[in-house]
Amino acid sequence: MIGLRGIPSRDGGVEVAVEELAPRLAKLGIKMVVYCRTPYISEFLQTYKGVELVNLPTINNKHLEAFVHTFLSTLHALFINRIDIIHYHALGNALFSRFPSLFGKKSVVTIHGFDYQREKWSRFAKWVLKLGEVQAVNHANSIISVSKKIKHEIKSNYKREAIWIPNGIPSMPLGQTNDEIPYILFLSRLVPEKGAHTLITAFKRVDFNGQLLIVGGGTHTDKYVESLNALKKSDPRIKLLGPKYDQEKSDLLQNAVLFVLPSTIEGMPIVLLEAMSFGTPVLVSDIQENLDVVQTVDYDIGYYFKSDDVESLSSTLRKLLKDPTDMELVARDAKNVANELYNWDLIASQTLEVYLRIIK
Repeated sequence: MIGLRGIPSRDGGVEVAVEELAPRLAKLGIKMVVYCRTPYISEFLQTYKGVELVNLPTINNKHLEAFVHTFLSTLHALFINRIDIIHYHALGNALFSRFPSLFGKKSVVTIHGFDYQREKWSRFAKWVLKLGEVQAVNHANSIISVSKKIKHEIKSNYKREAIWIPNGIPSMPLGQTNDEIPYILFLSRLVPEKGAHTLITAFKRVDFNGQLLIVGGGTHTDKYVESLNALKKSDPRIKLLGPKYDQEKSDLLQNAVLFVLPSTIEGMPIVLLEAMSFGTPVLVSDIQENLDVVQTVDYDIGYYFKSDDVESLSSTLRKLLKDPTDMELVARDAKNVANELYNWDLIASQTLEVYLRIIK
């Protein structure tokens, strides 16, 4: 597996997915190798839960970090480890998905989202990411989509079938209940497409005797984080807490009055599944990737508002905070559905089927 900072790590959705998936595939009898970037993972860590770790250097630069590491990792996998299948994660890394076929090997690409839609990238970087998508659909032996929307767009744009295998709920410690000041929780990377600025602006219009906790760190987005700090200054109820992990993260999810994900772009939001698994009510923007999670065939298991619309978000917040009983009932259904559908053991079995199908 190539295309992440490394494991163990909870820095992003790809890292969480691979940390959950790779050890389970190893238990199913596959020799798993995960390529890690030395700035993020200790070079002395060579195995993790039955998975071999290969630490290779890269350039710590927003535009070159993934490119350089994926190139080096692909060469290492092909000529030193002599693998059978390279599994690339994310579109930028799929740029190299043609290489395995040139040497008689197989490749799988998991598309976690249309990364070229993200605001942080320059025009040239977006072109490179789009090229990665083209390489994947033309050369990968199999494409995995984490969302139904991605699967549909790949079919519509390229007449290529992608296999829908969603993300799952990560292993997390149990949250500890407390009776502190009530709070609404945002927990995600601090990048523009996650919409923390929209939530802060909307929250300032809401009469709520509690706090808004913004939890997460930036990813080469220092200026955006600075803008969030400036935006929240006039309202002491709003706190930027930085990233939180493990027990602290579980406690935050367990005790939130409401979890809000106001994103404009997603793949398959793992943090949304995490919030649902704790029985926390969830409010999301109405982009299709979020609706695929909170809408079932028969009923909704979460709430939603018009994406990138401050007034829609603020009015929805006012409505929900007036009726916490209804939120609790919906959240209970969401917890049951999430734990049943988004199971990493099932996802590992489905991924193994993909490997076996292309290796025959």
